[in-house]
Amino acid sequence: MRADQADDEILNAIEAGWDASTSLRIQNGGTAVAGTDLKFDNTNVVCFNHGTIIATESGPVLVENLQSGGMIRTMNHGYQSLSLVLKRKLPQCALVENEKLRPVRISTGALGNNLQETDLLISRQHRMMVSSPICKRMFGDENVLIAGVRLTELSGIYIDYGVREVEYYHLVFDQHEIVIANGPPSESFFLGPEALKAEALEEITALFPTLKSGMIPFVLAAHSPDAQKQKRLIKRYLDNSKPLQAATNCQLSLML
Repeated sequence: MRADQADDEILNAIEAGWDASTSLRIQNGGTAVAGTDLKFDNTNVVCFNHGTIIATESGPVLVENLQSGGMIRTMNHGYQSLSLVLKRKLPQCALVENEKLRPVRISTGALGNNLQETDLLISRQHRMMVSSPICKRMFGDENVLIAGVRLTELSGIYIDYGVREVEYYHLVFDQHEIVIANGPPSESFFLGPEALKAEALEEITALFPTLKSGMIPFVLAAHSPDAQKQKRLIKRYLDNSKPLQAATNCQLSLML
């Protein structure tokens, strides 16, 4: 990714035959970010595992079959063109060496409201959309983004130590988006100056050693509380025995 940005100041994978219709411009104040300016500081790598089903204009598609230019269903902006699909395969030895690379498994039904069609595996810092009146009371918005690792306090969501290898994919758009993955809403790859807390930095360094980012003018597609507030939110759900996905207006629109 760093080399791709450096060759012509555009993420477009020229060697793969991509052109202006399948490219991503990374800029700071209207000026292209140099490849050497791509740093870990401001990039959040959020990953879906091989086999994840993504909602697209042509119907459900496996994440490994997605291609740049494909039209992906998003929660906020209708169907959006996919700029890039990046992947990293991790063998068992890599997972043993660094257990923080193991995925979070969200079992079917764990999120509630019958939105989930099958188990979903994501990287630990990948954020899922949580929607309910509890979120509204705590944060003033019924839709918030919560890291997968924070959800492991809940029944049916856990770090999966049984997988022998993982193949992580992240989906890059021209802006941060909420996509539909195995049924529930989840975030796309996020590039932005406030994206990285220490945990996400560690995950990015381990997963994509050459990936760095400059000051990227992305904004979050939804509110994401800090780690302590996320923990308090999950405790509220546990105390109230409520599903993570209540049938809010936003969620009802996703089921149509």
